[in-house]
Amino acid sequence: NSTAKFNATFNGAGFTISNVNLPGNASDSTNVGMFGYIGATGTVKNFNVNTATVTGNQYVGTIAGYADSGSKISNVVATNVSVTGGGSNIGGVVGRTDGTVSKTAVKGTSTIQSTANSASVNVGGIAGYAYGYTATPGIVEQSETASTVTVRDTQASATNVGGVIGYTNCNALGALTVRNNYSLASVSSGAGNVGGIIGATGWAEYVQYNYFAGTANHTGGATNEGGIVGSKSGNTTLTDNYYDATVCASASSNCASTELAMARGLTTTQMQSVGTYLRTGNWDFVTAWTTPGQVYTGQYPTLQWEAGQSAFSPSYAGGDGSAANPFQISTVNQLYSLMLDGSRWTASMNFALTADRKSTRLNSSH
Repeated sequence: NSTAKFNATFNGAGFTISNVNLPGNASDSTNVGMFGYIGATGTVKNFNVNTATVTGNQYVGTIAGYADSGSKISNVVATNVSVTGGGSNIGGVVGRTDGTVSKTAVKGTSTIQSTANSASVNVGGIAGYAYGYTATPGIVEQSETASTVTVRDTQASATNVGGVIGYTNCNALGALTVRNNYSLASVSSGAGNVGGIIGATGWAEYVQYNYFAGTANHTGGATNEGGIVGSKSGNTTLTDNYYDATVCASASSNCASTELAMARGLTTTQMQSVGTYLRTGNWDFVTAWTTPGQVYTGQYPTLQWEAGQSAFSPSYAGGDGSAANPFQISTVNQLYSLMLDGSRWTASMNFALTADRKSTRLNSSH
């Protein structure tokens, strides 16, 4: 039903739903998804979808076509999905969200696409369109699209295509936040704005701590390409976002065509160096990203929830932090603990190195 709203709570308890087929009409079906239209009090969480085919016109996604302000979609992984819309707002998880999307992923051999030949088409690996309101701000966070995912429009239309979100907007400064996401996907447009994370931003969103290590291309005359954002509005704030310029160059992508402040293109080596993400102190290795002591060397950062890692807990060789008995640091991982343990960076805390240490994981040449 394209108008009835799901205002209940669905808890999948970690189980998997397989072989989903939602064959809507590409010319007129609206709000197509497993839960159709999620209302302001609706919550959908904690399950996997393995193999799904979803077709509709506007507002099309594996989980929902539309999700109202106040709604919540979390801990959902969609694998091997095909989501196709004949119109706008097409997403791997949700067509349009005005609520919270957290800890979601699109993986496997998946294609998210619009076949519309018209203006104002939004296609995203997670959400086609994300909007935020002052009263209940919108959030898209801790979500990812894998390297085997394709996000595209198939026509030379004026589209916004993004590895995570096609288009973002909000009604006030900071009413929408896009943070702690990453995409390894192949993102392309016939003649629109192409971004590794967001195709285009609309007004005054916060875009923070995201990275892209996929390819962003146009098959026709794209307006803009960018490693993070294809087209940025004047008031959108970007903070500590990075993209892999080596990968982009190898695929003849032009991720740097809209190089933005704090949307920096780095080499693969830099992207896989812990030092890149520690340099500003803003990336959250406590509750969001995998901690440096347990990852990297030839790997990009991953998210704690998908790696099955619990929240970061600092560890020292001994001590209580006082001047007489400082926290003792004798290993590289304990040195990382100091770098990440921001709650103890106060005037009353004391730390002491107890042995020579050599760390290659902190290298960052930019």
